[in-house]
Amino acid sequence: MDLAKLARLLAGKGAASFDLTFVGVYCGLADPRLAPKTNSARMKQIRAWERAGVTVFARPLQYLRGLPPREKGVDVKLAIDIVMKAIEDVYDLAIIASCDSDLNPAIDALLELRDLNGKPDIAVIAWEGRKHNLGRPPAVPFRWIGKLDYRAIQDPTDYNR
Repeated sequence: MDLAKLARLLAGKGAASFDLTFVGVYCGLADPRLAPKTNSARMKQIRAWERAGVTVFARPLQYLRGLPPREKGVDVKLAIDIVMKAIEDVYDLAIIASCDSDLNPAIDALLELRDLNGKPDIAVIAWEGRKHNLGRPPAVPFRWIGKLDYRAIQDPTDYNR
């Protein structure tokens, strides 16, 4: 997925359009000794995102014996950033693209800030045909991404090359 295109698409959806002030991706990074091909592909993808103006926060994957690698701390960093940037008045609207209900406490904090200060507004992405667990509608509206939108933001690059 081309994250810069996704951000522009989302900024244009809804009742009003917005200027993008920050586009961030929070992701896991494979250990180059344990998964060199996966690490190499992700590093190429990160460089492409950064060239497009996306801020990337990559954290090492956690490897536990007998279990698949998992992201650790990515959602915590995202939660801290969206709340801190709201307190610093960096943005008027946060659009969160995640299906992780661990972010609900951060969304609750943003809703409390909105009640106190009148902003920020919050929206979450809902992918057509995919379950979403963020926020509590109608307090947090969804910006739907359908098949045509997905095709428009696809990144055809094979980062494994």
